[in-house]
Amino acid sequence: MNKNSVFRHQHSGILSLAAVEAPRVVTSDWIDEQLAETYQRNGLRPGLLAGLAGIEERRWWDDDMSFTDDAAMAGRAAIEKAEGEVHRAIDLHRAIDLLMWETVSVE
Repeated sequence: MNKNSVFRHQHSGILSLAAVEAPRVVTSDWIDEQLAETYQRNGLRPGLLAGLAGIEERRWWDDDMSFTDDAAMAGRAAIEKAEGEVHRAIDLHRAIDLLMWETVSVE
């Protein structure tokens, strides 16, 4: 038996999708500046990070923001977008069956 799970849904639908982005933009150029001494010491060139990964910038939250705060913001936004549909549900917990949070992090 493998460890994959299969979910089969009936009589369900997606009422809304929402995303929130962290406000602080951190560029690969800035990271290159921070790593300049390491690059020089190891014979590497600036731009390597963006060249290999293809990522020019990423977004960071301030230190006082947790991942759960981010998830709550996205969930709140999804609920607000679905407001017209949610009010027709018998109750809120039956209308919202799944809140999914996704991120890419090096932590």
